[in-house]
Amino acid sequence: MLWPRTKADRVMVMFEALARALARFSTRRPRTALAVVFLAVLAAGAQGQPEMANDDSTAFAPDEPSILAQRYIADNFQGSGAVTTLQFVVSTDATNPTDGGEVINLDGLAAVEASRQAIADANYNGTALADLLTDPTGNGPVLSYLAPVEQAMAQGAPTPTSDEQLREMFTVGLTQAPPDVTGFVSTLLATDAVIDPSAGTATSPAGLVVAFLQAPDTPEETDLLVELQAEVLEDLKDVGFGGVTAIPFSSELIRVAADEAAIEIPLLLLAALGIIGVLLLIAYFPGRPLSRRRRIRRTMADTGLTLLVVLLAIVFANGMASLLGPAGLDVMDNLSGPSNIVPILLVGLGVDYVIHLNANYRRGLSQGEAVDEAMSHSARIVGGALALSSITTIVGFLTNLFSGISGLVTFGVYASIGIAAAFLISTTLFPASRLLLDRRAGERLMDDADGFKRRDNSLLDRVVGVTAILANRVPAVTVAAFVATLAGAGVVASNLETEFSFVDFVPENSVVRDAFDTLVTEFGGVVGATSQVLVRDDVTDPAVWNNLVDAQSGLADVEGVVVNLAGPQVTSPVTVLAGLLDESGPTYRSDVAELAITQGFDAGLRAGPDTDIAAVVAAAGSVMDAVLNDEAYVVTIGTRASESDAALQLAVDLEDLFGDSATATSQDIIDATVVEAISNLQIQSVVLVVVGAALFVALSFLLTDRRPMLGVLTVLPVGSVVIFLLAFMVVSGIPLGPVTATLAAVVIGIGVDYTIHITHRYLDFRREGLDIDSAIQSTLATTGAALVVSALTTGLGFAVLLMSSLIPFQQFGALTIFAVFGSALVSVTVLPSLLVLWDRLVERRRGANSIEEIERSPVSPV
Repeated sequence: MLWPRTKADRVMVMFEALARALARFSTRRPRTALAVVFLAVLAAGAQGQPEMANDDSTAFAPDEPSILAQRYIADNFQGSGAVTTLQFVVSTDATNPTDGGEVINLDGLAAVEASRQAIADANYNGTALADLLTDPTGNGPVLSYLAPVEQAMAQGAPTPTSDEQLREMFTVGLTQAPPDVTGFVSTLLATDAVIDPSAGTATSPAGLVVAFLQAPDTPEETDLLVELQAEVLEDLKDVGFGGVTAIPFSSELIRVAADEAAIEIPLLLLAALGIIGVLLLIAYFPGRPLSRRRRIRRTMADTGLTLLVVLLAIVFANGMASLLGPAGLDVMDNLSGPSNIVPILLVGLGVDYVIHLNANYRRGLSQGEAVDEAMSHSARIVGGALALSSITTIVGFLTNLFSGISGLVTFGVYASIGIAAAFLISTTLFPASRLLLDRRAGERLMDDADGFKRRDNSLLDRVVGVTAILANRVPAVTVAAFVATLAGAGVVASNLETEFSFVDFVPENSVVRDAFDTLVTEFGGVVGATSQVLVRDDVTDPAVWNNLVDAQSGLADVEGVVVNLAGPQVTSPVTVLAGLLDESGPTYRSDVAELAITQGFDAGLRAGPDTDIAAVVAAAGSVMDAVLNDEAYVVTIGTRASESDAALQLAVDLEDLFGDSATATSQDIIDATVVEAISNLQIQSVVLVVVGAALFVALSFLLTDRRPMLGVLTVLPVGSVVIFLLAFMVVSGIPLGPVTATLAAVVIGIGVDYTIHITHRYLDFRREGLDIDSAIQSTLATTGAALVVSALTTGLGFAVLLMSSLIPFQQFGALTIFAVFGSALVSVTVLPSLLVLWDRLVERRRGANSIEEIERSPVSPV
């Protein structure tokens, strides 16, 4: 019995209107369509490649208070003593361990000396790294864990010739060194070092050399520092000293390592294209009676056109991202880590679009249709489903706009542009090109129609067709089992953890990552790291000044603040003034000291109610510029808190200590803040993507078929894959991060294409007069197999990410493969059961004996 559309349903609305317009344009004016496509891509490509943001956490949440504070400090307290560090991690070479992992020995001394020499030798474009050294502690610009030994040698002691002599010099020198030197040396030894000068014991599995450098004030100075430190890295990364290595580490070297990894992104894209190209050659190869030569030519042409579609889509998306980026119209930020996977995503989706167009075109040829008729029919019918799928995918990605995380917002916009380009180019370039190629052989193609017929009863057809048993015989049981499994997955998914580190985008085989890992395991975090507290208040007010004095006195009790024998490492207006008043110090100023006494500062540098602090600050001159201005002051504190929870707690404690106007910031705090933001958005993101896609598809079915419930049923199975995916992440130990946080949109984007094709094909068979069971059986036998082939091409395309040296991309590749095949599985098992249950429910509730009566109802009762 037929299930026709009413006159109202045949109104060309939304997706069918778009599909018909594109079909009409590409089939009636193919040369013009090709010209428009190439001109548009050339115009976009002329904008150049989009800029990539530095892959640190600031790219993901630039409006977070800690990030804004960091920027304010960089803009307002520069050029007057700001310091950055270059650290050398001296540790046992894992490939050649000696002396039980000991570095307080002659090998360690050789590594320390080599580190110093690498600093002295580094030179780039006439600028030496040594020229950028500074001495903020007064104990030298380069300090090492073997400072007592080096100091003794500098004072004339003979160079030690054995490990025992060196350790004796170390312990003796440690007892004679000033407290501040002794305290700092203790922070340069591993946390499980055993140092007992009285017993002459000194052992440590790792040690540090820290070079203090003037912090760059401009991007050009930053680039220079990166180049200089890259030379140091090149000098030392492959050099061993007995059983010991010295590997440099700094934020600049993270950028060097990340830049080196950037070259692999286009290589992975080429690998994905190669794998998919091979699969297409197999999938596109037609049957007889076409001659072998013609079959090869056609296969090569179809494969080439498919790959051309995705390449043009990528070029267009990159050009538009450049145009819309900060260097262009400035409506979106530079691309960041998650955006690197968009080109590979476009490969999967673009190929999927062309596969469906080509399959339906060949189906028309196999039924004896003329070339123009078959292509026009394919572009209209399949194009409508593709339009709905593409726009739904775009809606899913655009939900990132509500995340408030800049990196995810940019990712959503960039992906949406690419998906729109992939849809428009595939539905114009492929039909127009294929049409021009086939018109000359129109009659011959009709004579060879059998060559384009699907091979019925193939193994894949039979396997997919078997799944119809679930929908036809036990749909309720299938759905119930699915819901129960989903509930269990939801419980597991609730334990998902969120993690992010600024070394996430450093290759896992990089020595820079090795150095960072050693810092975490042996030192509890990056030693020499600092946190800063920006206090927006007038420190020349005696009450504010005294609050600062009190806050500094409480730093020793804050977990995460580095405290040595001389106390916490702090730089602030108070410590700067203390240096100016210390007669034994290198920065002593008698005029400032006399004025401070006159103004009533006591021995603890607390101010009296009438103290003119502004006069003292003015007398101090430019030395105060690094720590205060007219509206704020900054306190720099030595800290060690690499774990997210510890960094967040440190920020809270510091802000509580310094008052309501204080904002704590550091790289660790920023990373932890971004992690927390992503974690808080986890459920919101999933809900937004699934609900947004469901509402959009429901609206489309309401307008085109007057069955909005079909939209909900179409999205629910693939939406559930997100929950299964989160559970899989928990089981496999993959955390949620800036890259994996995009998975909800990716799952919906890929999976909804599968479910929409199943639903549309089912409706087509119902309109042709098939009953429910027959329609589901025919749907899976004709669409399910093609869907699985499409999933294979997409999944294997993303499989190249498993070869990435970047751990987040490896994780993303594994998760996307899970999502692709999971979406395909629920599309051919769960969705058919939902469609059957819905259709049977409609018939029962209407009490109708014919589907025509249901169709005449203006609105579905469900």
